[in-house]
Amino acid sequence: GYFATMFLHLAVAKSVPVDTPVLLTSTYSSFLIWVGLMIMVFLVKRAWISWAVLLLISGLGALLIFL
Repeated sequence: GYFATMFLHLAVAKSVPVDTPVLLTSTYSSFLIWVGLMIMVFLVKRAWISWAVLLLISGLGALLIFL
């Protein structure tokens, strides 16, 4: 969940202009997203579904970072 959150925030940080305070907003929103993903992992009945969601979010974030 932590890596998925960080990939998502790095993708957002790359897409906005340099002068915006991304680091400050990332500290609050990354905590909320990380907690949400942890809760999602424990609520899903099958482990492969939670792995698929986390890997999908991480993959999309990594794709947006490196494009």
